[in-house]
Amino acid sequence: MNSLSGFEILDAASSRGQRAVPCIDVAGGNPDIVDAVCRRLTASDVCAFLSSTPASIDSYLGMEHFRDSIELARRRHGVCVAPHLDHADDPAAIDRALAVGVRSVMFDGSALPLADNIAVTRSVVERAHAVGASVEAELGAIGGKEDPGEASIAENVRPDEATRFLREARPDLFAPAIGTVHGRRGGEASIDWTLVDRLVADRGDTPLVLHGTTGLPAEDVHRLIDLGFRKVNYATMIRDAYVAGLARALEGRTDLPRPQEVLASARTAVAEAVDRILQLVTVR
Repeated sequence: MNSLSGFEILDAASSRGQRAVPCIDVAGGNPDIVDAVCRRLTASDVCAFLSSTPASIDSYLGMEHFRDSIELARRRHGVCVAPHLDHADDPAAIDRALAVGVRSVMFDGSALPLADNIAVTRSVVERAHAVGASVEAELGAIGGKEDPGEASIAENVRPDEATRFLREARPDLFAPAIGTVHGRRGGEASIDWTLVDRLVADRGDTPLVLHGTTGLPAEDVHRLIDLGFRKVNYATMIRDAYVAGLARALEGRTDLPRPQEVLASARTAVAEAVDRILQLVTVR
């Protein structure tokens, strides 16, 4: 069972006049999050990536469930979505995703020396293209953290290294570190706009990806989209909404509510967060 590729999602979004494509974290394929997101996307006729990291997928129900939960929702709601493996720093995780038909993957070699990042990214691109999959790659270090563990130290990409990386590694989408941060505890974002302008001028036709979008001012998100960031990632905003929805359903209860009640509250909270994302990403 093959899912849609990043190529197909970007093309479909462009044909619908979308300014950018949201990438929404679904916590390893949580069916309540996936369903809430897809209902909102269907109502808005918006294409999106539904993502998760290898750590989240492995700690939940595994790669096939991640793919299947999204594919089931895609068919049920008739929505334009694709599962996307996010921040895989081990090519083996990408191989597992490709093997089950996930056709949008990200190799994050940002912790490697430049030459190694180029070599491994290029190898991943070749294997992914052989099965019709698209590859996103990262350069520089986007601060904060996606999953539990030590937060990474931000280090913005160098323009000359970005030019070499794009020329030699040839990823399909490019996630440069420009001063944003992952997670609500990752620190304050400080976007280097001079760097952004240089990257936009030198990127050729490679779509840019914005990581660490949660908490960015709307004007910054709009400006980056206007400059050419085609894929815009949200994780913390969705995770926090889901947990807050669960907490609201349980607050002050002395009995044990039915699971359906609690999960319905979480889905509502996620849907409201998706509405805010769509306003930022697709409306100007």
